[in-house]
Amino acid sequence: MGIEGWEDALIITHEYHGARAFDIANFLKMKEPMVYPVTSQVLWMPWHKTRETLAFTKWIIERGLQAVGFASRSGISQLPRKLIGEAYLRVAQLSCNSSN
Repeated sequence: MGIEGWEDALIITHEYHGARAFDIANFLKMKEPMVYPVTSQVLWMPWHKTRETLAFTKWIIERGLQAVGFASRSGISQLPRKLIGEAYLRVAQLSCNSSN
């Protein structure tokens, strides 16, 4: 959005995704983000709400890590290597070597 010079947007999404969409918009410093959630008539909500709960939890962790300058753009998937660095790789190497 910044490339286009846009500062705000109207976010229309499913109701189960509205809170995370709003939080991300605030994190990106969008000016007065507006989210209009809609209710799906066809999606199986238990699956989608469970998945969104996990996605929102992941986002909260990533947001916190970014706030302290820890996370990269690659996100939480790189967390184990960043947390324990070379020690993580050494344990994996020792494990492989001991099985030979």
